Amino acid sequence: MKKMMLFAASFGSMLILGACTTTQSISGQNNLQILQNKNWILAQIGSQPIRYNAEKTPATLQFSADHQRLSGFDGCNRIMGAYQADQKNLNIGQVASTRMACLDNHQIDIAYQQALTQVKQYQVNHQELNLLDAQGNVVLKLVSPIQPR
Repeated sequence: MKKMMLFAASFGSMLILGACTTTQSISGQNNLQILQNKNWILAQIGSQPIRYNAEKTPATLQFSADHQRLSGFDGCNRIMGAYQADQKNLNIGQVASTRMACLDNHQIDIAYQQALTQVKQYQVNHQELNLLDAQGNVVLKLVSPIQPR
């Protein structure tokens, strides 16, 4: 009876540990893979949350792995530029944009583009992306809706 209980406990422990290992390898994408080729929606500039209503198109950002190019929308204009990234560091080159005149966007476009110039690092956790300055402060927080594989 003791052997049977010991076997059951050992087997249960192996299943639990095996499940943890399997889960890690399934979601074992590295930071760079999660960062790239995903549509990120601006949620916060510095400590200021961004609120959207049904009439506003959200500010976005995408990092293309193929060409090391970024693109998106700053709440008023389309933006584009180049970037270099590794597992932790992110250097964004000069960002260009279209020049539409936008009323009542609370100058999100200006603050967004200024914050992009400060980005030196990033942290990504599944559906959340934090863009950090050289001191590790969050300058932009973006989220990604669940996307099909």
